[in-house]
Amino acid sequence: MRKPRLSASSNTSVFKPPTRTPTTPGRPGPAQIPPSLPSSSIPTWTPSPPTPCTGFNPPFSAYRVSDGRIFARGAQDDKSIAIQYLEALRNLKGRGFSPLRSIHVSLVPDEEIGGADGNEKFVASQEFRMLNVGFVLDEGQASPTDEFRVFYADRLPWSLIVNAVGAPGHGSKMYDGSAAENLMECVEAIVRFRDSQFDLVKAGIRAGSEVISVNPVYLKAGTPTPTVSLGACAYQFPIHE
Repeated sequence: MRKPRLSASSNTSVFKPPTRTPTTPGRPGPAQIPPSLPSSSIPTWTPSPPTPCTGFNPPFSAYRVSDGRIFARGAQDDKSIAIQYLEALRNLKGRGFSPLRSIHVSLVPDEEIGGADGNEKFVASQEFRMLNVGFVLDEGQASPTDEFRVFYADRLPWSLIVNAVGAPGHGSKMYDGSAAENLMECVEAIVRFRDSQFDLVKAGIRAGSEVISVNPVYLKAGTPTPTVSLGACAYQFPIHE
């Protein structure tokens, strides 16, 4: 990430917590700017979770098809924003633009696992405090046109795992109150809640960003034996803030 530097007037610094490493290409402002003037920060997130190969193209190959589209894991999940930031700043600098305050582009890891080992340690560091950040423009949503939507709210994830237990026994028998039955009661209740939120969007009462979305992460049950055993499911609730 050090290679696409904007010009000789830019610098790059690396903050190294015990495990993961945020990188911040910083563009120093004009010399006449008072050091007390807060800077602007435009962060982006670099990780992509594992993904299986579907047989179309390797997921991390960034394969370009004949019409110019690029297929890659994370291509639409804001992983392309870092280079957009750098190219936009490069374009502005080429036009002679000089910002009134310093601009910092931070490339931060581990978003997919909560940020505890990356951004959380970075913002608590002396290096971050020295940036004197007063304004942060976070990533938004990919746009296929030259128009970009500005979002003024974000969501907080709330994840839960539901473990259901029930009467154990041989797989050839029927049992009341089995783990699968108990698990499905919970799943059906969550689905009804999801439908109630989605109905608000369909009716035009709320925007998609103003309701609680619910997404199942996994559903599993049983063991590799013919035995009736416990079941489990996990959900994520992105909550509007």
